[in-house]
Amino acid sequence: MPIEIRELVIKVSVDQNNKSSNPGIDPRELAALKSKIVKECMETIRLRMKNTSQR
Repeated sequence: MPIEIRELVIKVSVDQNNKSSNPGIDPRELAALKSKIVKECMETIRLRMKNTSQR
């Protein structure tokens, strides 16, 4: 049974003294990780759309 989230509260604090949380990561590696995340998300969306259309 799916769960519906009606409200999501996110609290964040920003510290301007901190330049980067992980200064040792290579920009190319970061771009590759972002691309991988986008591909995985798109695949999940495609599967859900396919399952919805089959119902």
